[in-house]
Amino acid sequence: MNTKLAYLSNQGSALMAVMWVIALLSMLVATAALLLNEGVETINTRRDMFRARMLAEAGLAIGASPEVKPDDQDLLRREVGPQEGFIVSVNGEDGRINPNRLLMAEDPQNRGVLLNIMRAWGLKLDEAQIVVDSLYDWVDQDDFQRMKGAEKKFYNTPGLPFNRPFRSVDEMAQVRGMNEVERRYPGWRDWFSVYSSGTVDVNEASAEVLVALTGADPVMAQQFVARRAGPDNIRHTKDDVLYQDLPSALRMLSVSAGNPQSSATILGVQSSIIRIESVGVVGPFRRKLFAVLNRGLGPIGGGGGVPGSVAPPVAPSPGVVPGAPVGGGGGGTQIMFMGEQDARGDEGTLPAAR
Repeated sequence: MNTKLAYLSNQGSALMAVMWVIALLSMLVATAALLLNEGVETINTRRDMFRARMLAEAGLAIGASPEVKPDDQDLLRREVGPQEGFIVSVNGEDGRINPNRLLMAEDPQNRGVLLNIMRAWGLKLDEAQIVVDSLYDWVDQDDFQRMKGAEKKFYNTPGLPFNRPFRSVDEMAQVRGMNEVERRYPGWRDWFSVYSSGTVDVNEASAEVLVALTGADPVMAQQFVARRAGPDNIRHTKDDVLYQDLPSALRMLSVSAGNPQSSATILGVQSSIIRIESVGVVGPFRRKLFAVLNRGLGPIGGGGGVPGSVAPPVAPSPGVVPGAPVGGGGGGTQIMFMGEQDARGDEGTLPAAR
């Protein structure tokens, strides 16, 4: 009897061992299947991201062609396959402020411009003065600290400040007081470009930049920008209304060129530098490339403008625009910078494939 019980006990133990082995093998198979599935998804994701980048490069090449105009939407926004294509925008880089242009010239008016900008971002006067003095100390070549500025003693870090012009907008974030700017106005980088010519194009500048530079009423500036986009309210299309001269533009802003608050000396009506942004799209994946070019083409706005508008559109002028920061040589294209940015998803959608 004891022998029989022992035999049954051994059988039960063997059965439990077999069940454990089966359970373990099932877990291993499930884990392997999961890892394999994740590996396939990773490979597919990398393939789609690579494809999106290739499409962004193709769009960038098209946008960089001197023959392509900003209102050539059939060329700049294309679907090349199901949910695949590129979205390209061409904007005047001179719609942004060149910080080096303001800081390298010891001009009291430039200091006033910078203070106006800081106040527009929500800084109090004493906070704005700290940032502006620190910006000047960062780019000058001496160790003399301005009243509210910052030199080596403040930063207490080897190599800071750089004591040279800014080579990128991101460098400005290292300056004393810019952490407070970042907290108050995270979009401050969109106001600046170290590649712009230094003359701010009123046909490209945002309403906020125009308010800070001219002292215009915010409502008037918004109306100015809306009128500039034409009846379709889309920038860089054939119905755009571009201002031919600065006095006309200032009148539309209800700003006098003689107004001490107006920074008319750094304003203009054309862009000699352009920024091309190209977003490659593959399903839900997006990659964004950009390039800053000097094409020597003058104004980059839309087509013929609106007949009978208050300020007639600017006619494109051949050759290199006088005063451009780098030579273009007979209207040739010069690449000033190329880079990659995160695509935010607000670049628009692809048109239907034809």
